Amino acid sequence: MPQKKHPVTISADLFNNNPRNKNQRLKPYLENSVSQIKKSNT
Repeated sequence: MPQKKHPVTISADLFNNNPRNKNQRLKPYLENSVSQIKKSNT
């Protein structure tokens, strides 16, 4: 099944079954979120 990309939601399969994949995909997403939060707080 193709996964729908959503800016916030992370699929449970990715989260539970693929820890390496999860980290590789979450890292840029989390860094992006952190940078956006820092910008909005400045």
